[in-house]
Amino acid sequence: MSDAKDAFGLDVVVALEREWESLAPRLTDRLHRWSQREPSLAAFPTAPLLLRSLRRLRGNHEAEDAILAALLRQTRADPLAGRVVLQAILPGLKNLAGRLLFEAGERDELWALLLANVWDQIRRYPLERRPRRIAANLLQEALGTTVRTLEHERRERQRLPARPLADTPGELAGADVEVLLARTVEAGVLSREEARLILDSRVYGDSVAALARAARLPYISLYMRRHRAERRLALFLGDPGVKNGPKKPPLSSARVVGVGLSGSAGGGAVTHPKQRR
Repeated sequence: MSDAKDAFGLDVVVALEREWESLAPRLTDRLHRWSQREPSLAAFPTAPLLLRSLRRLRGNHEAEDAILAALLRQTRADPLAGRVVLQAILPGLKNLAGRLLFEAGERDELWALLLANVWDQIRRYPLERRPRRIAANLLQEALGTTVRTLEHERRERQRLPARPLADTPGELAGADVEVLLARTVEAGVLSREEARLILDSRVYGDSVAALARAARLPYISLYMRRHRAERRLALFLGDPGVKNGPKKPPLSSARVVGVGLSGSAGGGAVTHPKQRR
């Protein structure tokens, strides 16, 4: 799947579904390990069976909460347990997104924020304080944070003066972006790994799904890593309203490096940690 597809919310969901198809059969050993510490998982020898059971239990909050709580406890040490939780609540997330009202052009940002916020909730869910109605709590917290963020960014965009794009119209060359990203690494805005991820996926056209497989990480983990890195990059470049939109190599100056970037922004003899092509 190309990154032009990855950027759009519904296609991110497709990527997650496809990843689950290949990931689920490989989770058997992991699930057995979790069940040794979590008796409520012992009845499920495979991840697909666990997922089907969770979805059948909808409305039986006590049984559903017992399974989700067990997975969330394991998530603290193993993100793959959180990936199972995400897959279980993905239909609810799609329903939320379908009911939200958003401005034209905000679909990609809406999905990026929803996924970022629900993944944060999964990784940090306060089980001790909120042990009941876990699925509903995850979705409602993600929804509330997403709506507040979208409303804030709409207000910020309305206050921003109109600004020109790059001095030289068109798209930045890959080498220019490498220089810019190297400067953000030197400034402490991005780590080398984050800069490399943006460069590989946004400039050189590697899909997030392929990079996640190579790194043996869940797709959602790498997707959110890039999402957060690009938001820090946008703020560093003075454009809080920048959104995650579709990009294709070579990198589009108006989307990733920020509206208002001048041609001198990439100045300086700095070499990006990963020079390619």
